[in-house]
Amino acid sequence: ALTATLGKLLQIKPVLELAKGQVIPLEKPRTWSRGVEKLQELAKGLGSLEHLAVLHADSLAEAKNLAQRLTPHTNHPPIVVEVTTVIGTHVGPGALGVAAVRSMHRVLS
Repeated sequence: ALTATLGKLLQIKPVLELAKGQVIPLEKPRTWSRGVEKLQELAKGLGSLEHLAVLHADSLAEAKNLAQRLTPHTNHPPIVVEVTTVIGTHVGPGALGVAAVRSMHRVLS
């Protein structure tokens, strides 16, 4: 509870990764815009993407904006999806996230 209170007071917006059932803290930017920039940077760092979804919890405009900025990095236009109430309860209103499928190009000889 103390960590959450301090995070709120300092305006920390944690960037987390969910991989193989584990939540991994990646960074703790202190502003919303830096958090979104980090999310965009991480998505771009995945390389060529076959599919991309931008997830949001009651922040449609911000999700659409992020999807637009990530469009050049995907083979198909990103979709924008509102998370379920179960996820929304854990992340809180205003949260953004991305889910990606990397391109799998094979060279046949």
